[in-house]
Order: sequence, then C-alpha cells, then structure tokens
Amino acid sequence: MNTTTNINGLRHYGHKNIIKGALILSLILSLIGGVSAATLYCGSCTNCTTTINSATNGDIVKLTQNISTTGTCISFENNNRTFDCQGYTIDGDGDAPGWHFGIYLNGKSNDTIKNCIITDFNEGIYLSSSSNNILTNNIVNNNTWRGISLESSSNNTLTNNTANNDNNYGIELDSSSNNILTDNTAKENNQGIVLGSSSNNTLTNNTANDNGDNGISLDSSSNNTLTGNTANNNTNWGIILNSASNNTLTGNTANNNRLVAK
Repeated sequence: MNTTTNINGLRHYGHKNIIKGALILSLILSLIGGVSAATLYCGSCTNCTTTINSATNGDIVKLTQNISTTGTCISFENNNRTFDCQGYTIDGDGDAPGWHFGIYLNGKSNDTIKNCIITDFNEGIYLSSSSNNILTNNIVNNNTWRGISLESSSNNTLTNNTANNDNNYGIELDSSSNNILTDNTAKENNQGIVLGSSSNNTLTNNTANDNGDNGISLDSSSNNTLTGNTANNNTNWGIILNSASNNTLTGNTANNNRLVAK
C-alpha cells in the first residue's frame, strides 16, 4: 500500500490513493446527479395510459395530437408522473352508456396534469383518495356532470383551470381537505365551485360567474379560507354558506346575483 509514516508514527495514505479515491467519489456523484426525468410522447387514450403507467418516477408524458374515446380516456396507476397535453383536446362521448372520466386518479399522489382541454365526459378530471397532485392550466368544459372533482382528496393544488358549461358542478370538493384553489374559473355551470363536507381549503382569486344556481357554495364545510374571489351574475347566491362554520371570507366580490348573501 502506498503509505507514509510521519514523525509521530501515524500512518496515512499517499497522494496517489487520495487522488484515486476522489476520482471515484466524483464519478459516483456524477452518476447519481446525472439521472434525469425522461420526456415521452403519446397519441391515443390507450397509448397515453400505457405510457404514463410504464414511465418511471419524474417522467413527463406529452400528448401529441387531439384524441377521443367513448369510455374513460386516461387512468393513472402510478405516482410522480407529469402528463402534459400541450393544449390538445381529449374528447369523450357524453351520450355513451356508463360513467366515464377524461382523466382518472384513484389513490394517487405527486402527479401533475397540465395544459389539457377535456370535453364531453361525465367528469372531466376526477381525483379520488388522492393527495399532493397538481392540476394547472386545464380547460374542462361541457361535461355532463362535473368538470373537476376531488373526492376524499387532500393537499392538492388547482391553479388556473377553467371549468365552464358543465351540467352540474364546475369544480367540486367532496370530503376533501387542505387543498389550494387559485385563479380558477367556473362559469355557466349549474353551480360554479362547491365544497361539500370539506375543511381547511384555501380559495384565492377564483371566478365563479354566470352559473345557473350558486357561484361559490360551502355546504357542511368548516375552517376554509376564501380571499379575493368573484361570484357575480349567478341565478341564486353569489356565495352561500349552508351549515358551514369557522370559515374566513375576506375581500370577495358578489354582485348582481338574485340572492344577496347567506
């Protein structure tokens, strides 16, 4: 071994071994740091579902064209994936028998869905028992029941999504907590944004105008914070709290609704 002994009798490695060890450590660190997310592509509902679910953690899957189906289009089976529609449309058949989703997550976490246009499903984007997901820059219009729905789902972030002309709810949170909704739009639905039995959610700068019933509705929901939201020109209430407690409303606007406030 290439060693030397100093005057105190302590043995230590020579320069060659020190340099060799440093090079090996540098190589290991570069290999670890060099692992990056892959970008994959898909062009049909089946192909996208397969590609998303065979991808590895952190991979990005991009849609390359408009796609359509008569059933559910995309179902996530894994966590930590990003699906980017790049502005392309996922189109369903609202008259098809059964209950169908544009994008479906059940028990999933750390997934991102962005830049999608989703139309003509029973439900556009549906999260069930899913947490820490991100929905951003999606347009979810003309679905027969709900545009975006979170059921028993927590700690999700919805930003700059549009849910218009959905037959029932634009955006609904059902038994869901600690979600953040910012800069979303829900117009010309039966109801704009609905929280049912949901707590500790934060709604900021959302717009819920021109809906057939209520703009923003909190039903049996507590400890939510609503700040700077707009709910104008709705047929009934702009913002309604029904059997709801300990909610904080600050700087919201509700004009030209048939019913003033509750």
